[in-house]
Parts: sequence; C-alpha cells; structure tokens
Amino acid sequence: MRFKISQPIAIQELGSRSNQEDSIFPLLNEATINDRLFILCDGMGGHESGEVASSTVCKTISEFVLSRLQPDEPLSDDVLNEAITAAYAAVDAQDPTGEKKMGTTLTFLCFHKGGCTVAHIGDSRIYHLRPSTNEVLYRSRDHSLVYDLFEVGEMTHEELSTARNKNVITRVIMAHQERPSKPDIVHITNIEPGDYFYLCSDGMLEQMEDQELMNIFKSDKSDDQKRSILIGETVDNSDNHTAYIIRIESVEREEGDNFYLDNEAAARAANKVLMAELNKGTIPPPPPMQEEQAESDDDVQVVMAEPVPQQPRQPQQAPQQQAPQRFQKPMAPAQEQGKKGKGMFFVMAAVFFFVVIAAVVGIIFFLNNKPKPTQTVTEDKPTETTITREDIEEDEDDESAATYPQRQVQPQRQVQPQRQTQPQRHTAPVTPSRRPNGNTGTPERTQSGTEPGKTTNSSATPAKPTPQQGTHDGGTSSEDGGRRDVVIPNL
Repeated sequence: MRFKISQPIAIQELGSRSNQEDSIFPLLNEATINDRLFILCDGMGGHESGEVASSTVCKTISEFVLSRLQPDEPLSDDVLNEAITAAYAAVDAQDPTGEKKMGTTLTFLCFHKGGCTVAHIGDSRIYHLRPSTNEVLYRSRDHSLVYDLFEVGEMTHEELSTARNKNVITRVIMAHQERPSKPDIVHITNIEPGDYFYLCSDGMLEQMEDQELMNIFKSDKSDDQKRSILIGETVDNSDNHTAYIIRIESVEREEGDNFYLDNEAAARAANKVLMAELNKGTIPPPPPMQEEQAESDDDVQVVMAEPVPQQPRQPQQAPQQQAPQRFQKPMAPAQEQGKKGKGMFFVMAAVFFFVVIAAVVGIIFFLNNKPKPTQTVTEDKPTETTITREDIEEDEDDESAATYPQRQVQPQRQVQPQRQTQPQRHTAPVTPSRRPNGNTGTPERTQSGTEPGKTTNSSATPAKPTPQQGTHDGGTSSEDGGRRDVVIPNL
C-alpha cells in the first residue's frame, strides 16, 4: 500500500500563554509531501519544563522510528513501543532529580506499507475524517478523568465540557514514572483519496465541536483557507493550540494488503463518548455499507469496485506477527461476557477443587489425631482377692494360716465321700479280735474304742467295722491270721 499526500499544513499558536509548550514533528513549515511520520506533543509542567518535555519526546521518537522504518515494510508495534521507551529515558535524563515534574502528551501518525498506524497518550486527539460521506471514521479516546467518569455513569455528556476537572489527564509521558503509561495503538487500512488526518492538542477544541470541525473540512475551500478558518475559530483560546492537517491525494493498493491489520472500527466503537454523540445526532452516522448499495444498484458496482476489497479486511485476518495480542482486545460485548463467563467458571472450578482437597485432608488429620478411649486395666484386681482371704479367716484361732496359705486346703474333708463310694475293697466283714499289745510301737485306738494296752472283753459283742480305704495320715493297719484291724486316726 502506497500513499500520496498533499502538502502537510501545521498550526501552532500561543493563545494566552507566554511560551509555547507544544511541539510538532516535522517542525513548523518544514514538512513536505514526502514525509510519512507526524508527531504532536502538548507539554506541561510550567515554564520551560513542558517545552523541554514535548520537544524531547518529539525528537527521540522521530529519530528512533525513522532509523528503523523501511520503505517496503510495515511499521511494527515493537518498534513503536521501543521508541516510546526511549522517549521515557530521554525525559528522565532531562529531569534527573524529578523536581521539575515535566511531562507531555503524545499523538503519533505514520504511513507505511501496511497502512497507517496511529497512537496516542493523554488528551491530544487524532481524527480520521471522510468529508465525502460526512463521516468521522475514527477519533481517539481522551485519557482524562471526565472520560472515565462518563464511562462509569458518574457524569453526563453535557457535563464533559463544563466540568472543573476536565483538564485532568490519566496518562502522560512524565519523568521518573513508576509505571510508564502505555499508548493506545490503532491500525488503519480503510483509507481513500480525500480523507483527512487531523492531529491537534486540546487547545484547538476549547470552543469547537466535532460537527463544526467536519463542516470546515467538507467545505470546498482550499487547505490553506481551511487552516485560516481554524486559526480564526481558535483565536480566543487561552491555551496553546497546535495541529497538523494531512490530506490523502491517492492510495495505491498492492497484492497482500487485505492481510494487514485494521482495528479502526473496533476502536471507534469502544469510544463511548463518540458513540453517545452519534446517538444524539451531533455527529452524522456512517453511510450504508457498500455491499448494500451494490445490491440495490448494479451500476454502482463499477464505480465502487476499487473500495469493495477493503471490506473483508478484518483484524482476524492479519498475520500473527503483525497483530500483537493487545490489538485484539476491542471486541463485542457478547464476546467479552463470554470470556468473562469462561474465566469465572474455571476460577470457581479451581476453588471447588481446592476446597474438596482441603476437606479430605482435614478429615484425615482429625481421624489420625483423635484421642483414643482409655482402657481399664484389670490386672490389679487380683490383689484385691488375695487381700480378702475368706477361707483363711474362718480359722480365727490359727494366726499362722495367713502366713501359710497352703493349709487352707484340707484334703481330709474332700476325700470323705470317696471312702463311702468304694466299698468293694472291703467286702469281707472284719471280725474284731484280741490284738497283742506291743505289735506296734505307736499308740492306737481300736474300732471298739479300747485304749491301747488294755484287754478287751471276749464276751462283749463285737461292733461292725466301717469299710475304709486303707489308712490315713497318722494311722496304721495290721493283719493277723486273716483278720484285719482298722485303726481310725483321731481327726
């Protein structure tokens, strides 16, 4: 894509100020039809400080871009961002201590093989006007406090021009910024002969609306006459007012131009103040689409054959290297809501996942650290049973029973029934007889109860013996001539 422009025209007026803090590139009366780069800066910071800041930024960015811009290549956004970074460093060098608080706005316009690139920081504006259709194709959005308040509904459109804080800006190139302001960059390929690009500081718009500006540019007067009208309309402005007017003479399109990025329409739609003015009728709406005109009138197709290929050029068709991610930000509200919905879904899913994991870990930790119930030890109870010796206490007269627990068991009492259950061993009756004394040396008592050593009466009737099982402890038994005397121990 190749452009031919008419002689650029610059306006630079002091207004009611004593010094000029606005700067432009090319300098006043130095621009030619061969120039493809135009810069305008509105300095601030008091006497000399604003002038230094604006001139430093104009010089640094112009030198940086011109040293890297190739005639047969488009201007990349990386080069533009590097140039702005260099401008920040240059302003820092001009104010090493930061006491001057110097700063400046920026408007940038560059024609190249890929179309036109515009960028701005602050409240200085860039217009793309098409007088043939009475249309404002693009107007940069002011980085100002009143614009922010309007977009959030805190201020009406009528209050924008009368608000006391209308000169407060939210982006600026200033020395020693912790977070340097970033520019809004827009790529334009929908350019036709007769279009105007208008760069201006806020001083040019103190007493002029967009409709008045459009009426001037769509008039039949020459560009020099239009410049004079603009100067006359702003003669009473208090602030410095500066502008650049560039008119497109012709556009030569080349193969592959359809693939270059064009996000002008999206940037225009994102300017809510401009859309509000369109809805109120202060700015004429754009004409019908070219495809609709071609359908209603077949003869127009030939006349409009050249501009028709411009319509398919959409930002999505640009190569990845020519379309950085930040240029895809402007999108329809429905797409924005869809992306936000997806983002919220993934955030909620992640939160739910971590909550479940935390709950499981908490339960496991609780179970592992739960106090176990105390078990009752019963091993000490036998000591209580050993202390209560009921069997031993029965013998109150014998104190040694507690010392000798083995005497608690008296087998004589337990074996008494056995002597009665075994009578078969004593089936023969035992006949009592006289027993010679002295057979045994142990004193003994006979069954009849006679004391040992005494003679029993032979005429007495012998008593029947009780069957016994042998002898017991302390007793003896003897046998004489088939007769058996049973000796019962004294129990």
